[in-house]
Amino acid sequence: MISIYPSTYNRFTCKAGVCKHTCCQTWEIDIDAETVAFYQQLDTSLGQEIRQAMRQTEDGWCFKLGADNKCQLLREDGLCPIVLELGEEALGAICHNHPRFYKYIENLELCGVGLACERTCELLLGMEALSYVAVADSQEEFLYLQSVLGKTKLNDVNDIKDIYNLSVREKQVSLLDVGEGQFTSDLYDEQETINKSGTEEDIHLKEVSLKGLADIVNILGIEVDSCDLQFDPGLTVERAQVLLERYGALESLQETWITDREVLQKQLGKMLVSYKEMTSKDIDLYNRLYTYILYRQLDALSQYEWPILLDYAWDATEYIALLTALNGDLLRQTARWSEEIEYDEDNVKALLQSYAEEYGYE
Repeated sequence: MISIYPSTYNRFTCKAGVCKHTCCQTWEIDIDAETVAFYQQLDTSLGQEIRQAMRQTEDGWCFKLGADNKCQLLREDGLCPIVLELGEEALGAICHNHPRFYKYIENLELCGVGLACERTCELLLGMEALSYVAVADSQEEFLYLQSVLGKTKLNDVNDIKDIYNLSVREKQVSLLDVGEGQFTSDLYDEQETINKSGTEEDIHLKEVSLKGLADIVNILGIEVDSCDLQFDPGLTVERAQVLLERYGALESLQETWITDREVLQKQLGKMLVSYKEMTSKDIDLYNRLYTYILYRQLDALSQYEWPILLDYAWDATEYIALLTALNGDLLRQTARWSEEIEYDEDNVKALLQSYAEEYGYE
């Protein structure tokens, strides 16, 4: 397995009580069976509080939402009593992992942090450039990455397999020789090769830096035009109306999501003027957003063609720009879009299917 991580991943930390828009609200927060069993036997005042905040549905257990639409356990200061008293390890899988996501296609694991989170948006939109790294589980996969990305002249898969089967020290020598010196010792972690017991340790390969989304699709064997990965805003009144109608057919979590769309329809001409000014001024920022939205849906290539994913990400970026023209605050509008669309599997599926039908795919 080759795992891909965006530069936002390891920099992410929950803002907890200082977050202006907590993730512990609006949607149903499921609790996995193992965690339910732990909470059920927790013989403390907190355990009783947790059980009172849980409810059972046909699909399993979840936390109740209060009148303010927030998790009943969430304190007024925005902190979780489970974390404060028991630590993060006592959280259920969803609470512990959110907003991290892991998606799979072929031999790739696509890792990331979701845009519904305020901190993710701050990281993504606050950096100068979005980069990725690939981490291989084995030397063979590492060499495959190097070959695909043009960092070595290995062209024969047998060469890779031969090197993979060598001893640790033989690999070091061979990797320095193969590719006419293109492999150097800095491809490896600077660690001792002899452990305390006096036996030889394996060498851990370093992560491979990727130039961007282009390298990832290259690993997947997809041929793309450079313009595919460059957002070029050009929303017209006609296209905007189609976009609003398309999004209007989807499910919605918040009433404000519906009313905003209605306002956009009534004030479309005015909004497009603001849209053009914003996107032309911050084109690098919008392109970063576009490529990251596209990255999260790459696993859909197992079912849909490349142009369909491009349309999905392109329209998403256009819609976020329209919402920002209406309300301001790009970070908040990005998170709202993610909550309503990206985190609703039915909405994502409906959008991809609608684009597929337009292209004539079944």
